[in-house]
Amino acid sequence: MVDVGSQAAMSGKAFSITGDLEEMRKLTSGIARAEKALKRATVSALNKTATSGRTWLTKAVAAEYNIKQKDVRASIRIAKANYSRLQAELFGSGSPGIPLIKFSPTPRRVPSTIHKEGRKVAVRGKRGKPLKRLRTVPGSDRYLPVAGIKVAVRRGNRKLVRGAFVAKMSSGHVGVFRSMDGGRGNWWEAFSGKKKIEELYGPSPFRILEGDEFHIPFDDFIGETLDKNMAHEADFYLRREGVLPRV
Repeated sequence: MVDVGSQAAMSGKAFSITGDLEEMRKLTSGIARAEKALKRATVSALNKTATSGRTWLTKAVAAEYNIKQKDVRASIRIAKANYSRLQAELFGSGSPGIPLIKFSPTPRRVPSTIHKEGRKVAVRGKRGKPLKRLRTVPGSDRYLPVAGIKVAVRRGNRKLVRGAFVAKMSSGHVGVFRSMDGGRGNWWEAFSGKKKIEELYGPSPFRILEGDEFHIPFDDFIGETLDKNMAHEADFYLRREGVLPRV
């Protein structure tokens, strides 16, 4: 029971009730402090839960897929909650997925295929006489295989991506690419402009999360973690604001 300084007294045939306005101000001040503290607690709990959710998802994806945790984490961003927006979000980095170059491609050399013309040599005829006709000798730097790149998206499951090749762009970016019109690809297409190429990506953590294998335990984890964080942060901020006694 909260004492707000009210008083009751009999005076003749009347029953009067009086209250202390200053005490009411103190009471409402405590309510205001509680409101402020609970809002701060909610923002903090949401952001801590989002960070824990990213850690959970990073470990779960890296355990099942052939990718390092730091690469999974880099593909997940957090939009933090604030006082005007009591909601935290996990979302992708903007790319369609995790770059395929992160899934242990073989061959990994850059470039993985190269098609240079070899040197021209004169074809000798009978008795060793040189002819005017020339033929091309394949260059010594012609890399194989040219059929494609093998990658292991899931652990222990390596597959061939036909027509794919590893190349380095003029910007310095290295990735796995493929000609958009199909066929065999090579590094020169990335610079010549003769063919349109596209970078290839593996699945994003959020596409992986759509399956019940990950979605159900992730949803359970978020619910339990948020409940714990809300209770802990509410207690912390209410005590800090003096609404609850410090121990």
